[in-house]
Order: sequence, then structure tokens, then C-alpha cells
Amino acid sequence: MSNELYTIIYTSTGIGISEEDLKDILKASNNSNRYAGITGILLYGQDEFIQVLEGPKDAVMRTYTRICQDKRHSEISPLVETPIDKRVFGQWAMAYAALSENSMKSFGGNLGVKSAQELVRLMRDPRHFIGEFVSDAFKQMMDGGDDHEKGVIKISG
Repeated sequence: MSNELYTIIYTSTGIGISEEDLKDILKASNNSNRYAGITGILLYGQDEFIQVLEGPKDAVMRTYTRICQDKRHSEISPLVETPIDKRVFGQWAMAYAALSENSMKSFGGNLGVKSAQELVRLMRDPRHFIGEFVSDAFKQMMDGGDDHEKGVIKISG
């Protein structure tokens, strides 16, 4: 059993995800992640998921395996899978941010993308998108000085 801190960043396409399904996913993720010692963020919009999971390696791998078996996801593409020194999303069992048209302008605008689909396509090509950039981009998206919840909806259990 490994307690080494580990992260997986992946993208997937949602299959028939309703607003109610999304709420259920967030609630279940928040509860199970809190129990397993996992933190992270889920970005969702236009049927595309981008998720960062971080925590003890065994727990992260179990969670990722469960996600891969979830029939609500297709085209699951791991982008980054690596040990980490510290957590980026340590205060959230599962933060959530919507990939709306407005957030794409601020988050994806620097990359020249206008939709969640374009962002996911870019992220799936490792020649153009690497793990450190993902972490930096998420930090910038969330950074509001001392208020790290800017642009992020904290899901409470």
C-alpha cells in the first residue's frame, strides 16, 4: 500500500449527463474522496470532463479505475499520472468549475480555444499540453489573491 502523494489528470466525454447526474456525481465524489483522502477539481461543460485527482497513490488509482468503469464516461484519456510533492487542491475534496462560454474566454482564451471540446482536444495531445501547464492554468483560473474560490464552486458534503 502506497501513501506516496500522486496525481492523475484526465479528460473524458460525458454520455447523457443531466444536471441531476452532475449533482449526483459531485455529491458522491465529495463524500468518497473525503473518506479516501483525495482532493481535486472537476471541470465540466459541453459534455466534456477534465478532472484532477490527488492524494495517496492507492486511493487515487482506485478512484480512477472506478471512473474508467463508469458508463457515464467515454473517451477517457489520462493526461498526467505522476507522483507529486504537494497538493494543488488540498482544501477541496472535490471542487467544481463549469466550463462555460465565459470561463472558456478567460481560461482557454490564452490557448486560443473557445469551447470545452477544443480545450479537451488540445489537452489530449501531449505535444501541446503538459502536466505542469495544466496545474499552472488551474491555479491561475482559481487565483483571486487570498480568495482561492474565485471561479470555483466549493461542493460541501
